[in-house]
Amino acid sequence: MQRILVLYFLLCSGSNVISQTEIPDFYRNIFSRDGSLHILVDTLVLTEQASESMNLTAPDGNPLGSDVGLIFDFGSGFQGQLAWQLCVQNQEVECVSRLSPIEQGIAEADILSIMDSLTLYPGVGEVHYRVKDEVGNVVSRSKTAIEGSGPFKVQHTIVEGPFINQLHPHGGTISFKTNKPVLVRISIGGLEVEDIREQEQHVLHINGLETDSVYSGAIILEDQAVPFTLQTTPRTGTQRPFIFALAPPTGNRDSLAMELYGVDDKLLSRVLNLAESKNVAFIQFNGDLITGNVTRPEDQALQLSNWKKTYSDLSDIPFYVTYGDREVITRNFIDTILNMGIGINYFPSRKGNSEAYFSSHFNLPENGAAGEVVDGNESTELRYNQSVYSHTYLNCAFIILNTEFLTNKNYNADFSTDGNFSGYIMEEQLDWLRSMLSFYEEESHIDHIFICQHSPVFPNDSVGGMWYGGSNVKPSFRGVSLDQGVLDRRDEYLQLLTNNSSKVRAILTSEEGNYHKLHITPETPIYPEDYAGDEVRIKGSLYQINNGGHGARDLEMNPWTTFVSNFKNSNAMVFFEMYGAQVFVTVIDVMTEEVLDQFILVEGRR
Repeated sequence: MQRILVLYFLLCSGSNVISQTEIPDFYRNIFSRDGSLHILVDTLVLTEQASESMNLTAPDGNPLGSDVGLIFDFGSGFQGQLAWQLCVQNQEVECVSRLSPIEQGIAEADILSIMDSLTLYPGVGEVHYRVKDEVGNVVSRSKTAIEGSGPFKVQHTIVEGPFINQLHPHGGTISFKTNKPVLVRISIGGLEVEDIREQEQHVLHINGLETDSVYSGAIILEDQAVPFTLQTTPRTGTQRPFIFALAPPTGNRDSLAMELYGVDDKLLSRVLNLAESKNVAFIQFNGDLITGNVTRPEDQALQLSNWKKTYSDLSDIPFYVTYGDREVITRNFIDTILNMGIGINYFPSRKGNSEAYFSSHFNLPENGAAGEVVDGNESTELRYNQSVYSHTYLNCAFIILNTEFLTNKNYNADFSTDGNFSGYIMEEQLDWLRSMLSFYEEESHIDHIFICQHSPVFPNDSVGGMWYGGSNVKPSFRGVSLDQGVLDRRDEYLQLLTNNSSKVRAILTSEEGNYHKLHITPETPIYPEDYAGDEVRIKGSLYQINNGGHGARDLEMNPWTTFVSNFKNSNAMVFFEMYGAQVFVTVIDVMTEEVLDQFILVEGRR
């Protein structure tokens, strides 16, 4: 009763309550007062605390040509330094570097002053630049092509990409970002594909090429041609050998000692070099691409942009991504004195949830679950926005799930509002998974299915995953608990993967900071000793393979822990070598290139 009276007083004490369209009505105890959002935890009121922002409203700086070089505008609140480098192509590539101050967001690169340092300036070049804050951290990076010898002109430049994704037997999809709007045309294999309008974000679909063929193409930016190579895949179902890789998380876990805001670019470089050496067909990233832990979409966008720029500068290997907990944008309600709080999934969620912002940065298949209805009104469906999807490669199918949908984060406080638990797969997504497994089970050309998700089903930690200490806790919305608890939902999920499908080989996860594998068989103990609920009977077997990088605690004791093997606190690459019916796995430490594990995932003839 005391808690109800406190909430009633707060809601009625002259507060300027944010409308229900802005605070989702499935959340309890969140209200507005004095222009800020608050949440009631028992009788304690916590105020929303936004994380520190980079104050970088224009990360690329919108460079403009001037009589002496380039002028950049990063936003009026930003102070720091611009480390820039002019590179020109003569007999070989020649570069000269300089530093310029950024004051109130404005910086100038004086190109005229360094032209005498070059052997020859041919009238065109490329300026690469890194934006540093006041203490020297690199918060953004970009590049721009220029022409002229004073005055100078900024040319159209691809600043992110090009990325070649969603390859299929007759083509694929090319996506990239340019420094300013432009109408782009692609020429490849006698085909011409063009944008429908001038824009900065470009996604072009290529179809009509020959199967299993290598093509040289060109991206036409007005009078420039950027070359690229596209290799179509063999016919679906082909049992030709190939390798795909599961990468570790590449977010910089220590954001205070970052080389590049949000990204461990040195680790990503080693990941891509190792993948190149193995000639992988594609790389799977299962979440935590970035440091994350942000409260603003623009900070998530900056980190993801840094990741994409780093990737495209180093490699053109196709990749697929999974939505992880560090990609979640939250509204944080913190009491710094008591060191406690709650992180609520970002809203207004019906206008643009965290998944929508994440998906907008990538070119992912649009064939997944649509969304969830959490308040009984189908007009308010909360969408997955391409964070749930499926794709195939030769004789393999990959199902990508979202284990972080509408999750809230608990910072040493009890949950006092509604939301999902990390690891809990909600109803519509589970129904979609059921339909996809049934579909691939009937597809004769698919031999293997891999489930890709961020959170493990069976965590090493005592909480999280689909475990929560063995407690069958239930997420709730509008104060009403869902029908199934965490263990109930886990068992239904396992029933689908092990009993209803004969082709699921492994669950690939990346949440916990370690590499390990867990063999799930009918003998694997998966319940607490005093469990009184119905138990699933596992008929088949599969592996859970976690590749979460380094930083884990020691191996903890859960019912299944004795079935865990090769627990390593390492940044690893997991290579799946596909030989038709057989699947062979090799795990390599990214830093030392030591082999950490090798095993046959699926027996069969090569």
